[in-house]
Amino acid sequence: GAAILQDARPFFELNGGYLVSGEAANAMLAISRGSSELTLEAIFAPASLDQPGPARIVALADESEEHHDFALTQDGPEVTFTLRTDMQTPDPAPLRVPLVTSDYPLHCTITYRHGELIAYLDGVEVACWKNLWGSLTSWRPGALTVGADAGGKNPWCGILEGFALYNRCLEPSEVARNAQNYRLLAGRGM
Repeated sequence: GAAILQDARPFFELNGGYLVSGEAANAMLAISRGSSELTLEAIFAPASLDQPGPARIVALADESEEHHDFALTQDGPEVTFTLRTDMQTPDPAPLRVPLVTSDYPLHCTITYRHGELIAYLDGVEVACWKNLWGSLTSWRPGALTVGADAGGKNPWCGILEGFALYNRCLEPSEVARNAQNYRLLAGRGM
């Protein structure tokens, strides 16, 4: 679909197109088995703050696409993150973070450690949810998707400069350092 890898700068421009990888999802499942920690880092700029949602930025979902193991989505002027653990219902309530601009890419980091889900924008903590418990052992085989779900539904429009998944919870100092390094590399100063 309308997913373009820009040659001048290594990022994806998503305008209804999407990327799907079953291979990456299998590797993530193998790494996360038995873990109760996770970090997702994503650098993105939505095309609009009026984007209807939940528009999927990046997600890992089972083959049925009914339930996702994790999903970073945009719903209007908010970014939402949901995470499924072995100690909750299949459809957990999302952590919500308001977006204030779509003019430049945001460095968004979500960390999970048994009992605590924290969201950071540009290295600064903006939301904390302390009522999520459990490990990631209940995750199921499926696809890692960027820009929509595996069937092309719930498309997200914007620029995705990159994302990283860690099988551990980054410490606040690591999140701040990564955001600062990104700003320096992107020429946005300290």
